[in-house]
Amino acid sequence: MSAHTYTRGTWTTPEAVHPDRDVGGTDYVAAGVMTAPTYLKWALLYEEPDNRTLWVAKALPRDWLALGSGPGGGPGGGARAGAGAGVVVEKATTRYGRVSYRLQPTQDPTTKAYTIRANLTLSATFAVRAPAGGVRLRLRAPLPYAGKLKSVTVGGEAWAAIDAAAETVDFAAAKLTAELITSGLPDIVATFELGAGS
Repeated sequence: MSAHTYTRGTWTTPEAVHPDRDVGGTDYVAAGVMTAPTYLKWALLYEEPDNRTLWVAKALPRDWLALGSGPGGGPGGGARAGAGAGVVVEKATTRYGRVSYRLQPTQDPTTKAYTIRANLTLSATFAVRAPAGGVRLRLRAPLPYAGKLKSVTVGGEAWAAIDAAAETVDFAAAKLTAELITSGLPDIVATFELGAGS
């Protein structure tokens, strides 16, 4: 009732609402205003508390990686996307250092293979103090390609640490060297099997 009637269409959240609408309630609580931005941050960049894995794009909506689409967005920092722009996150904060990334969906004109080009930029501090669980890049491709991750290259080299079912590319903490951070992670190419009806 609160979400759909009391503060509908706003970023404000009520602290308490009486079931009897003729009785007044407390109409604002500051903590609730942070719910939507926090969930968006977690969708884009999530620090797993149990195993210290840093997830990149863990809950990104699949439609944001559809060819020629994006969620819209605006200028400035943070996360943004637009028609054909893919998804861009700039200088997001983590306990290990800043993280930026770009996910760009493309389709090979000859083979029709759906690919995602990723540029993952980690702060140099990751080479010194990497998350114990490593970094997991999740590529939630549109439904025709979901679960069909076929191959990944990192810095032009084949990368075996992928999980097609989980749609992830994994970087163990020990692999997060200065060289990988500077020359490998900015050049990730993930290729997917052709989906049904492609």
